[in-house]
Amino acid sequence: ARVLLLGSVVLLVVGIYLGIQHEHRAAILFNEGSAYVRLSQLDYALDLYYDRYGHYPDRAEQLRAPAGDTAPDENHAATLSDPTSANPVNEGYAFTYHRTKDPDGYRINADPVDPGHTGVRHWYTSSDGPTRFDDQKSANSRNWNPR
Repeated sequence: ARVLLLGSVVLLVVGIYLGIQHEHRAAILFNEGSAYVRLSQLDYALDLYYDRYGHYPDRAEQLRAPAGDTAPDENHAATLSDPTSANPVNEGYAFTYHRTKDPDGYRINADPVDPGHTGVRHWYTSSDGPTRFDDQKSANSRNWNPR
């Protein structure tokens, strides 16, 4: 009876461990997918901003809608449907926007806040190419893992 009880406890512990690992992996996949979608939203909003003003914004926050009844302008373009998309941290990822001036463009990095826990992939997108990722370090234009 002791062997049966011990075997049951071992199976229970292994089952709990596997369940936690599965839940952890599911959370990472959710965060990575959210980061990719957010980069796509930012790419689209930046294209709208460029079409409207002829240049890219200096800060991602300029893509948000203005407060109250104020009309959109270069500082609050209202090109994002979700204003939280301009937040620097979202769903376990830190987003960094850089405007480049020669030529006029941008690049955005999305890196896990806690690599291995909030995400594995480091994402990169820019005005001149597809979204890319690197599993080891912050991604850049030299990575060739387009999505």
